[in-house]
Amino acid sequence: MARGERLTELLKQARYSPSAVEEQILGLFAGINGYLDALATKDVKRFEETLREYTKFNNSVLLERIKTEQEISDDIAKELHKVLSDFAKSFV
Repeated sequence: MARGERLTELLKQARYSPSAVEEQILGLFAGINGYLDALATKDVKRFEETLREYTKFNNSVLLERIKTEQEISDDIAKELHKVLSDFAKSFV
């Protein structure tokens, strides 16, 4: 139930300002794989926005691979887990 609440928060987007698909995948991957479980529901959007900026700055190649390959291969999943692990350690 709690994970579902967090995933619902991830799916909410600002009106007239949709997120890119690869950014949505980044957030959903985090939610599905438990990286949001320890967060309060009210902190999910901040986590997602900060994660998006962190990934754009530190690993934009990963986002581009998700966009062009249009699938989560084992290699991309491994990279996503690494990015999320590193980011989660610094998120306050």
